[in-house]
Amino acid sequence: IYVLKLTGSSMGYSASSEVTITVQTPPVVVDAGPPQTIYLPVAIANLQGSGSVAGQPNAVIATLWSEVSGPATATFQDATEPVTEVSLPKPGVYDLRLTGTSSGYTQTSDVAITVVENSAPTATAGPTQTIELPSNRVTLDGSVSDDGLPSGILNVQWSEVSGPPGAPPVTLSNPSQQIGSGTTGTPIPATTVTTSATFSVAGVYLLQLNASDTQLTATSNLTVTVLPANSGPVVTINPSQILLTLPVMSATLNGSVVD
Repeated sequence: IYVLKLTGSSMGYSASSEVTITVQTPPVVVDAGPPQTIYLPVAIANLQGSGSVAGQPNAVIATLWSEVSGPATATFQDATEPVTEVSLPKPGVYDLRLTGTSSGYTQTSDVAITVVENSAPTATAGPTQTIELPSNRVTLDGSVSDDGLPSGILNVQWSEVSGPPGAPPVTLSNPSQQIGSGTTGTPIPATTVTTSATFSVAGVYLLQLNASDTQLTATSNLTVTVLPANSGPVVTINPSQILLTLPVMSATLNGSVVD
């Protein structure tokens, strides 16, 4: 509120008059939404802005998004819509502004969007293995790690990629595991993920270890060769019986071995 006074004087006489001027807050209300953190390579943020005119729910308000500052150019899907998507291609902090205008009044609101580079997790399934029936089970000791972004967890999955034609599926004792504290940004060091695999028939099997941080995925394969059971060698002597008549004291024996 401003009070202004006008004073006039003449021949020793003076008079004054005051006027009160009230400056009202522009009725346009704009909210750019809460700050956000997103993770590359998915560089898209969902902006939840809003604009209105105080006391006038049916008033028309024009809104426009713009970039105040940032490490790269922000690309808005529709800059005239308060709720829209924006593409932010490089890591850093972007200051985005929503401007609302109605009946000559203008108001602005800013929001900070932080873009962080997310590295893919690592996964190592382990070395190839060979077993021989009737031994039909192996222990798989894989290893996974992650930078803790964006969720602070790793979803780990063991699976069969391929096996002998017609063979029953491989039985995995603990195929699904979750690793990590769940705190964003807390690294997950190299961690052993163990399961056992049971096979029904001989052949070559390809198994896979998959690690997902909910945004990026790493995979690693290993081969398990299951050999048929060893039945042992077969020895044959021909003929099986020999009759010697004295004075003959020698005979010829023909033998064979198969394995």
